[in-house]
Amino acid sequence: MTLVRTATLIATSAALATAGLALTSVPAQAATKPGVVNCKGKPEVQPKEINMSCADANLTVTGLKWSTWTKAGATGTGTLVWNPCIPTCVAGKAEKYPAKVVLSRVASGAGVNVFSGMTLAFTKGGPADAAASSYVLDNPLK
Repeated sequence: MTLVRTATLIATSAALATAGLALTSVPAQAATKPGVVNCKGKPEVQPKEINMSCADANLTVTGLKWSTWTKAGATGTGTLVWNPCIPTCVAGKAEKYPAKVVLSRVASGAGVNVFSGMTLAFTKGGPADAAASSYVLDNPLK
């Protein structure tokens, strides 16, 4: 079977090349890797930041560097930037917490392939001295 398929592929490629057409290869994994929905409603693969509060950007993970990104999950590092809104959001001061980032819970369907869960493990303590926190990534697709 494999020999027949290989011979057919070679013959088809040769015929296209003779006709002046070129085959372009599209990496199979590129189309199947989940993304993260950004504030514009578009999925992004390996984004540099993830904003969990699009209205005011008071909760964002920035400076993301990904060590793995697969169909099942992703891991990396970044910094949680959080405005606790004390005394108000406008007058609040942003706090920063280095963290290990883990993306999970793939949501797939027609035209959808995104991560919907994120866990942060804080390397030096997080908000309220938390060791970790979990988030639902629910920015709407547009």
